[in-house]
Amino acid sequence: MREPYQTQFRKLLCEGAAVQDIHDSPTSAGYAVTHTHVAEPWITREIRRVESHQAHLIPLLENFVGTVPSILDVGCSTGGTTVALGLSRVLNAREVIGVDPNKQSIAAARVRAQGYGADNTRFVEIDVGVPLPFPDSQFHLITCVSVLEFISSPKARAFLASELIRTTRPGGFIFIATPNPFRLREHHSRRFFGDFRPRDGYPWSSTPTQIQKMFRGLNCINTGRFVIGEMANRFGLPRPLTLPPVSVLLCWLLPWQKILLQKRENSETGCGAMRGRAESLTER
Repeated sequence: MREPYQTQFRKLLCEGAAVQDIHDSPTSAGYAVTHTHVAEPWITREIRRVESHQAHLIPLLENFVGTVPSILDVGCSTGGTTVALGLSRVLNAREVIGVDPNKQSIAAARVRAQGYGADNTRFVEIDVGVPLPFPDSQFHLITCVSVLEFISSPKARAFLASELIRTTRPGGFIFIATPNPFRLREHHSRRFFGDFRPRDGYPWSSTPTQIQKMFRGLNCINTGRFVIGEMANRFGLPRPLTLPPVSVLLCWLLPWQKILLQKRENSETGCGAMRGRAESLTER
């Protein structure tokens, strides 16, 4: 990120951008509180987030999705994913929109985009728990990176899923990244068995079965072989690790679930259909 934008971005981080991840908690605690006490290692990671996504996320999307004219990044925070998407020459999107309910994070995201010269990106502040401010079937790709685990209730998660489906065009893609719940400690808070002991103000991850129910009717694309193959290359490990049976098992050991879904060409896209579907999921 070039100057003077990096200095401006750092200042916004110190003033509270990106420090509140939960916006629908009934109590003010943990990740549902805005504060300005941030550590230097966290600031450094946040500044480098575009490069991190360019190395680990963007190649996966480029491999499976290819060129897409329009992208929506839901829960964009300070725009690390959004800007990385906008800079991809393979995705080659004409427009990439990042949305988030945190006003300070949106301000930081705009500064980040300027610092990278990502002219095809823009950012919109949204409200929590209401429909996304976009028409049906608008986007060719929607990303939702490290967002689902910060939504407090299963009902709210199902509603967001229905909105992602509604605003994806038939044949388009939805990418979800959320921590693996089958680990001893919750990924963000490091709480022991935190994914199975939900607590107001703290994240917890949905299981693959729960996510499958939320996005039922979409085609799930197996990215496991690619993900493990990329890791094998990174660490100089042998290619046999990328064989399908092995890659599926190894994916269960990774800290993140990376789920790529494709909306069927004949999917219902109306608001009523998607919201009714969300209500039926939460009643089961």
